[in-house]
Amino acid sequence: MGYTDVRVGTKWITSRLEVPMSRDRHQRRSDAITKIVLHRYNVRDLFTDEEIIDLMNVAKGRIARVFMRESELYRGKIRGTDNYIHGVSSRQSELARYITFKSRGSFISREMLALNCIIPPKQLDALIKQLEYQVILLQLNVMCSAPHYEVYFEERCGVWQIIQSVTDEARGQRRAARRVKQDDRSFHGRVRSQSNRRGVAPGTSISTA
Repeated sequence: MGYTDVRVGTKWITSRLEVPMSRDRHQRRSDAITKIVLHRYNVRDLFTDEEIIDLMNVAKGRIARVFMRESELYRGKIRGTDNYIHGVSSRQSELARYITFKSRGSFISREMLALNCIIPPKQLDALIKQLEYQVILLQLNVMCSAPHYEVYFEERCGVWQIIQSVTDEARGQRRAARRVKQDDRSFHGRVRSQSNRRGVAPGTSISTA
């Protein structure tokens, strides 16, 4: 904030000048707010134990799908790995950060957070990412411990491995979700292949509500 001389009619008066915040200063202020928000909230402060268990079950599927989608460069070509992740250190926290980064979409929404203050959208998105990281880390702690050992770090090869039963379970859940989605779609409108078989015009609503 500063001052400048402004001419009004035949007189010059001194007026206060609003100096816009520089981009760097605005970014530093935004980063400072983000740090305050992330330091203030923890997943155990915002969710009950039952809700955290539900979120951990969702996180388990996310963990499995990241392992299933993992790829590597082999002889100049990109290929899928055999359900392992390489290039991540043996620390569970690093694996949790990697999985949080590679996960598609969010499993914690803004509506799920019971906050006692208004948080700017950018900081709120950062908070959601941190909460998801905390949930994924909690789930990894369970999966890497006895008696489960569903995820483990193989020292000899330097890769993270996941057991086959976990990926099989994730695939089964995904197939079940797709079947539910297809069944639900029939209450809103017929796709062309279904309508041709049943003589119902495409897009016709057949809701029985």
